[in-house]
Amino acid sequence: MIFGTIWTLILTVCIGTHDCRSQDVMLFKTIEDCLEAKIAHEEMPWDGPWDSVTYECKPYKSTGV
Repeated sequence: MIFGTIWTLILTVCIGTHDCRSQDVMLFKTIEDCLEAKIAHEEMPWDGPWDSVTYECKPYKSTGV
């Protein structure tokens, strides 16, 4: 059985340069759907005193190299 990649939209917020928190926002069946949601979320106003807010699409449960 072959499974496709599940994509997750990850939100990362930072105060300063080293105090950052990340969380999964949504899961998607295609990278295209994830990228559409990323664009929509990036257009929303920030709801906290963050120095940076970033969204990233990655394979679900992936780890960095």
